[in-house]
Order: sequence, then structure tokens, then C-alpha cells
Amino acid sequence: MEHAHLSYHLRSAANQSSHSYLVVVEYCDVATGRIYGAFVPDVPGCTATGASIEQALRHIQTSLSLLLQTLVKQGSMPPQAHTLEEHSAEYAAQGEDFLTERSIVAMVDVPWTLFQQSAQAA
Repeated sequence: MEHAHLSYHLRSAANQSSHSYLVVVEYCDVATGRIYGAFVPDVPGCTATGASIEQALRHIQTSLSLLLQTLVKQGSMPPQAHTLEEHSAEYAAQGEDFLTERSIVAMVDVPWTLFQQSAQAA
């Protein structure tokens, strides 16, 4: 099923080289009010929430950066980022939709220095 999706790109600080990860933000209407949940499909366990799309994206950028820093400190390589098309094809092969009508696709940058540090540690 095809859906129209909003697209965001949360960039890191100006003049800083970065690497982008796909993020999915989904709207949830819970008893306590509306909330947006975000996750990074390429980084299991990397999730965040916010009262707005923008807040959820800021929180996921922080979570992603911290999680990747932890991986690098442990000597692990950061997970490879995949495209929306790659994720959609993987889900389609399992007979599932990757995105729903409540999904918003975003790209979130993390500083390239995280990846340089992991290459030096390897």
C-alpha cells in the first residue's frame, strides 16, 4: 500500500561532516494525550518520544549519537545505514508494510567523527 509521507532531515551542527540514518516517527494517540514515537530501524533499541515531531527527532538524534558512541567505545562498528527503499523491500518480502498511514520518514545526522573513531579502533 502506498502512503504519502512527510519528510524531515535533522542535520548536525553546521560545517560538521555527518552520516545520516533513516528514522521513522509515528503518531500515537494515548490516554494522556498525543505523543510521537521515533525509532531507527538500523539500530535496534534506538527509540525516543516527544510531544511534537520536532521534539521526537531531537530526542532520537541524541539517543542515536549516545548509542553509537557507546558502540564505538566498546570497539564495535556502527551499524550500516539503509535506505527507505531497502527497508521497504525487506518488509515487502515478508508480506508486511514498513510504513503505516501514521508514519513520518526522517533522516537524522550523526557526526562523522563517530565513524572515524570506530575505524581507528578496529
